[in-house]
Formats: sequence, structure tokens, C-alpha cells
Amino acid sequence: MRLTPVVLLLAGSALLPSASRAQVPVSPPAAATGDALRVFLDCNSPGCDFDFFRTEIKFVDYVRDRSDADVHVLVTTQGTGGGGREYTLAFLGQRRFAGRNNTLRYTSRQTESEDVIRRGLARTIKAGLVAYAVETPAGARIEIGYAAPTAAAEQAAPARRDRWNFWTFSVGLNGFTNGDDNYDYTNVRGSFSANRTTEALKVNFGVNSFYSENSFNLGDRTVTTLQRSSSVNSLAVRSIGNQWSAGGRSSISSSTFENQDLRVRVAPAIEYSFFPYSEATRRQVTLQYTPGINYLDYEAQTIFGKTEEVLVDHRLTLAADIKQPWGSIDMSVEGSQYL
Repeated sequence: MRLTPVVLLLAGSALLPSASRAQVPVSPPAAATGDALRVFLDCNSPGCDFDFFRTEIKFVDYVRDRSDADVHVLVTTQGTGGGGREYTLAFLGQRRFAGRNNTLRYTSRQTESEDVIRRGLARTIKAGLVAYAVETPAGARIEIGYAAPTAAAEQAAPARRDRWNFWTFSVGLNGFTNGDDNYDYTNVRGSFSANRTTEALKVNFGVNSFYSENSFNLGDRTVTTLQRSSSVNSLAVRSIGNQWSAGGRSSISSSTFENQDLRVRVAPAIEYSFFPYSEATRRQVTLQYTPGINYLDYEAQTIFGKTEEVLVDHRLTLAADIKQPWGSIDMSVEGSQYL
């Protein structure tokens, strides 16, 4: 029994240094003298290590309130075809720098470590902030360096190009099952998409499939209900200006819920973007109109006595994907009508 207080004391003393270190605030940067650039860093993506940025970029003051900042750094991301990530860093000038905005990009590779990515981000953030910091009193103490590549490295370095040519791919699969003596439920859903977006052309291709089965044991018999659906969708629009594009879309689908053994739709499309397509990673609001022709083959005869028919419809779709200093919006609204 006499050993217990000793063991507890040793365990407690072993924990104290760790707890103390966790509560020690990070030392303020050397530039924190009141004349440095005030920065609000808005970065919640993988690789955003604020403590690391604070130690690597010391010529600015970091603030917690966006309205107190001279520059708001907004970081957004999107996946690349090779499995990496493209970071778009928007430097938004405020107060004395109001209206002075700039955008830089950094692309990470799938094989790069977390440390390599955060160092690349820190280097890009530093490069973007220098243009503002040199106009502050602290700018006189900023020195700019350049690590020139050696001649051997320049000769050995291959020309960098995007092997995937702006294509990005996504694959998804999920399922759920549950049951007991009287009830069984199974749900499986899969998807695949391939997308390519440039300032000149946007191509989207997607495949979706859904299967659901419910079985009920009623004692003398078992009742089973099935629901299946699948679809293939494609869209191709070419830019005809900074904010207009035209093209077409098509789809092939089937659904037991909608009594459709086969549905084929082909439609021209015209799209207006409220913002230039070059800003798509930060803000994108589009209005798309598609008049289309539909061929429908029904599984069972409809209440109107139809087993198949051809219909003309039109659709209007408003979609928004916005990431701004005040927050983010991701939504779409669609209305359709048979003519």
C-alpha cells in the first residue's frame, strides 16, 4: 500500500511537463511591433498548419478578427486528376489595401508528405504577402532571397506538364444492411465521375447506381420489395465569352420507382455564369437552360394507357458553389416542365 502514493506521484509528475508545454502560447513573431502587416488567415484545408505558418512567416501580425486585417488570405482547394490537390490562395486587400486583390496557386502531388505540402503553402503565402508588407514600416526590414537552380539540375529537370490534362476522377461505393428474424434490409449505392474544367471547355460525365431490397417475414409468407435505379449523365459546354457557354447534355436512366425501364434525354444547353469562369474555385453561380427530347419506355402501362412515348421538356437550373470570407454556399435549384 505504501507504493501507491509513490506511483501516483511519479505518474503525475510525468504528465506535468506535457501539460505545461501545451499551455505555453506561441511566441509572437518578431514583426509584432504595431507597424507590421495585419493578416487574417482563412485556411481549413489539409496542409493548413497555422502554428507552422506563424513560425515560418514572421514579418506579419496575425489577427483573429477578419475586420481587423489589412489582408484576408482565403484558401480553397480542388482535387487534381493525379490524386493531388490544387490550392487557390486569394489575397483580399482590406482597409488601406482595399481593392488590391491577388490570386496565387499551389499544387501538391499525391505522393508528397504533409510537411512538404505545408512548406509549399507557407512559401506561396509568403510570396503573396510580400507585395503588401513592403508598403508597411516593417517592409524596410524584409529581405528577398532566391535559390537559383544549378546547371545540372536545370538539365536534369524534365518539363512539367499535367499528365491528366485537367481531368479529375471520383469513385464512390457505400452500402448498409440490417435485419432480424422478421425483417431484412439491404442498400447499396455506387458512383463514378470524370470532370474536366478549363476556361474554354467544361466536360462532366457521371454514372450512378442504386439498389435497395426489403424483406418482411409475415409468418406464412415472405414479402420482398425491390427498388433499382441507374443513370449515365454527360455535359459538354464550350465557352463563348467570359461568362457565356453553350453545348449539350444527355442522359440514359432507368428506375423502378418511376416506372421507367428506359429513359433517354438529349438536349442542347446554354449557360450563363454570374462570375468569370476563371474564379470558379472561389465563387461560381450559373444559370443553365436546356430544352430536350425524351424517349420513355415504361415497365408497366401508365394510367394514361402508355407503354412508351416521346416527350419534349425544358429545364432551368440555378447552381451556386461559393467560398468567401463570410462563409460558403453549395446549392442548386431546378425547375422542369413538359411541353
